[in-house]
Amino acid sequence: MLLDDLVGVIEVLKERIATHGASLRENETRTRMALIDPLLQALGWDTSDPTMVTPEYSVGASRADYALLTSNGNPSALLEAKKLDESLASHRMQMLNYANAAGIPHAGLTDGNHWEMYTVFDQVPIEQRRIMDVSIADTPAHEAALKLLLLWRPNLASEKPVVPVLEPVPEPDGPAWIPLTDIKYSKESTNPIAVRFVETKPKPIDRWQDLWFETWEWLAISGRLCDESYFLPDSRTRHLANRIGKHPPNPKTGKIIDFRTRRRTSTGLFVECNDDAPTLIKNTIYILEKFDCSPSDVLVQFP
Repeated sequence: MLLDDLVGVIEVLKERIATHGASLRENETRTRMALIDPLLQALGWDTSDPTMVTPEYSVGASRADYALLTSNGNPSALLEAKKLDESLASHRMQMLNYANAAGIPHAGLTDGNHWEMYTVFDQVPIEQRRIMDVSIADTPAHEAALKLLLLWRPNLASEKPVVPVLEPVPEPDGPAWIPLTDIKYSKESTNPIAVRFVETKPKPIDRWQDLWFETWEWLAISGRLCDESYFLPDSRTRHLANRIGKHPPNPKTGKIIDFRTRRRTSTGLFVECNDDAPTLIKNTIYILEKFDCSPSDVLVQFP
């Protein structure tokens, strides 16, 4: 079945990102061969078949990396490819402008891990035109597969592709919600099972690193982060989060160290998650206060 096969491919891509990420971050062609082409093929787009995919599609004096064609040979979408972990933000409007100029209804971008797709002709802000946004590395394979079905060839090549809608996660039953500031961690403490931010539905989690990461995700999607706030050091040699996933040079040795356990928000911010539970709780409170958010309004649930 398509979905089972797609899940299998996504699991392979997750492993490639984890194992070969350093190499793929150096080169767009490697990223396309190792991550982008295999996923497109799993979604029904044979990248070697000119009747399905046109690489280096001409748009005036410019070129888009892929044009995905309908059965009558007309492009249904343009797709721009970048090397792994290259920021997509600076390329979104360019890609939409390419598609608009060519009269193509959809436009997308990917770095092989993060995939975005937009409608082109809707006269609304770009955020409201986004119809797909998924990170393979940070999303369970089945959930990622369901979201990526927007790109399934019979769907995207139709006149009105269906945007998959996942059922909302029901609020978990169980003990009362505890304000973040009331948590007293000890070695006997159990891991949290859910977190709830202001005016949001509960988010299932299963470890303290998830609490830390989901805080950054919430800050990002709620528009609280800005360019000068991406670099938030808790010391002279260590960053909590930034756009490159690396710590600043050590002032004594000059050595630059990658984030040891990094995760990427939907807005492209890398978060360092390599800390123990007490430190993560402390840093979560710190970062919320940094952005004038009350940590006591963040509620956590335990089994």
